[in-house]
Amino acid sequence: MVLVACPYVAAGLQVASRTVSVRVLRCVALAKRVQGLLWIALALATSLVNSPAMAERRVALVIGNGEYSKAESGWDPLPNVARDVTAIANILRQLGFDVVGGARRNLGRAEFMSALQEFGNKAQGADWALIYYAGHGHKLGEVNYLVPIDSKVSGDITLDALLPSVKMAKSVKLIISDACRVPVDQSSNAQPLGLPPDGTGAVFVYGAQAGMYSYDGNFNQNSPFMKALLRHIATDYLTLETVFSRVHHDVMAETKNYPRGMQVPTQYGIFPEEASFTSNLGPEPIFFPKNRGPMNFIPGGGWLVFFDWNNTNLSAQALATIDQVASAYKASNASSILLTGNSDTDEVVRYKSGLSLDRARAIRKELVKRGISAQAILVQARKDEDRLVPTGEGVREPQNRNVEIVLHGETPAPSISWQITNSTSGVIGYKLFAPDRKWVWPGANTAWTLKPGETANFKEKCLQGEKVCYGAWDTNGTWGLGAHGDLGCSKCCNTCGVEVKASPINLGK
Repeated sequence: MVLVACPYVAAGLQVASRTVSVRVLRCVALAKRVQGLLWIALALATSLVNSPAMAERRVALVIGNGEYSKAESGWDPLPNVARDVTAIANILRQLGFDVVGGARRNLGRAEFMSALQEFGNKAQGADWALIYYAGHGHKLGEVNYLVPIDSKVSGDITLDALLPSVKMAKSVKLIISDACRVPVDQSSNAQPLGLPPDGTGAVFVYGAQAGMYSYDGNFNQNSPFMKALLRHIATDYLTLETVFSRVHHDVMAETKNYPRGMQVPTQYGIFPEEASFTSNLGPEPIFFPKNRGPMNFIPGGGWLVFFDWNNTNLSAQALATIDQVASAYKASNASSILLTGNSDTDEVVRYKSGLSLDRARAIRKELVKRGISAQAILVQARKDEDRLVPTGEGVREPQNRNVEIVLHGETPAPSISWQITNSTSGVIGYKLFAPDRKWVWPGANTAWTLKPGETANFKEKCLQGEKVCYGAWDTNGTWGLGAHGDLGCSKCCNTCGVEVKASPINLGK
C-alpha cells in the first residue's frame, strides 16, 4: 500500500422508525376525526415508509496491516496504515455503516479469516457491503494475495476469500485495496497484485494501477489515496463514480513528481447507478438559489419536457428534446445545464413532493448517457408558488408536470478564489457555506484543515450572485460562521461571480 395533516412531513424531518409508528397513528386518528381526509393519512403513511427512517443497511470491514517486520515477514513496515484505517472507519460510521469490529489493525492470518467470517454474517441481506484493506499485496501464479502480519508463518490471504462476504449485499458490493502493484522480492516468483476476478458483481478499487506504487505517504500523515478519499467521500450527494473519479484526479496531482513515479488509482467493475455514500443521510436537498442574478442564457437554450400524471416516464418526444439539449450543449460555450423539476398540486398532496426532483433526475440520467458529465448538470425543484400555471391545492394541471431545461453559459463558470492563512499555534478546521441553498464545501461531514503557518489558496465554483461565506474553528474558538455555518458575520461573505477574488483571510490575527 505504499438523508393539513402532519406538519412534520411537510417540514421534511428525519425521524426514527419507532417515532414513525406513533406519528402514523396520529395521522390516522386525525383522519378518522375529519370526514373525507382518510386518503391523506394513507398517503402520509406511504411517504413515511419510504422516508430516510427506513435507511439502507450498510456494513463495512476495515483492515490495515502496517507493522510488518522486514526480518520476519520479508515486507517493509507501513507506518501510516494505522492512521488511514482509523480515519476511514470513523467517517464510514458517520455515513451510516456498521463498521464490524472497528478499525482492525495488524492482523495475522487467523485473525484476518475470523474478521471475514464475522463480517460475512453481518453482511447477509445488507444493502451495502464494503471492505477496505490497506497493507501489502501480491500475485503468485494466477492468484492474488493480501499479506497478513504473520505472512511467512501462516500464509497469505487470497483476494477471492473476500468475495463471499461482499457478494451477500443486495446493492453495493465494494472492495477497496490500497496496496502497491510493483514487482516484489526479485528472488521470489511473486508478482504485483493483479486483476481481480470478474463476473462477481463486485466493484474493486485499487489504490494504483499495475506497475505503480501505492504510497504510504509522508511521516505522520495519511497516504495520498486516503487523503483524497477522506476529502471527497462525504461530499454531499456525489455518486460513487464521481467520488472515485475525484480521488483518481487528486492522487495523480499529488504524486506526479514523486521520484518513484506517479500513482494512478484504478477501478474494475461498474458502480450501481446513482449510488452515493451520503444517500443514507437523507434525501437530496431541494434548494432554491436566491439572489442568483441574471443567468447568461444561451439563445435557444430553454426547453420544457412534460410528463404524465404521477410518473417520471420519458415519452419519445421527451427523448427527442433531450437529444436537442445534448447537441446544443456540446455545440455551445455553456458551462452547465440547470434542470428544474415541477409537479402539479394534486401530485404533491397525494404523493411525495420528491417527484419534481425525480423527474429532473430522469433527464439528467439521459443527458449523461449522451456524453455529458453529471458534474455539469445541476438538479433542483421548483418552489410551489412558482408553478407555470397557478392553481389551488389538489388540482391536476398537465402544464405543471414538467422539467425546465436551461443552458447556463458563463465562461468561465462563476467562482470565488480564497486565500486563508493559519496564524495560530494549532490546527484549524474550515469550510465554506452557501446559506441560501444550505450548501457546504467540502461536505457536511468533513472539513479542510490548516496547520500552523500554512496558507490555503483555492477556488470553488458557485452559483452566479449567491452569497458564499467561510467558517473556521479550533479548540479555542471560531472565526466567520463557525463550524456549522450558524454564527452571524457580515464581513465573512462574498458574492459569487465570474472569477471573484475574496480578500485574504488571516486566522489568529
